Amino acid sequence: MSFDTKGFMSASFERRQQDFKVPQLKDWFEKGSKAVWKIQSLTGAEIGQADEAAGNETLTGQLFNSMMSANSPEVIAKVKELVGRSTDKPKQIARRIYHLQYGSVDPACSLELAVRVCDNFPIIFLDITNAILTLSGQGSIAPGKSTPSGKTKK
Repeated sequence: MSFDTKGFMSASFERRQQDFKVPQLKDWFEKGSKAVWKIQSLTGAEIGQADEAAGNETLTGQLFNSMMSANSPEVIAKVKELVGRSTDKPKQIARRIYHLQYGSVDPACSLELAVRVCDNFPIIFLDITNAILTLSGQGSIAPGKSTPSGKTKK
């Protein structure tokens, strides 16, 4: 059995998507709607960007602090809070913050939203990002081809 390189190269791939239930966040969804965070798999480039951003987290914090050193501590704290950098995040958390941003379909997830979910609902944050990584590990879907579950995607 050989790999169908030509077929693979001409295939039209779609990201995997999933509705992830977040009942702990139900108070922030419209009344009557389900508390669901729609997620998608990440591309290789997005995984790389998240890794790179996490690696730069400490350097970015140092540069930011240097730029802000001329201001009062109150101003520095407020600016850091506004841009989601009130404290440096461990690299693994910084990486997952970017995973949540790139892997969120609905709601769209800004850096500030990702940090806020991480800081206030850490286990939900980890659960969502684990699901994003699981989807990513399953790869994209090529319509008409079988999926890991054995079902054919139409």
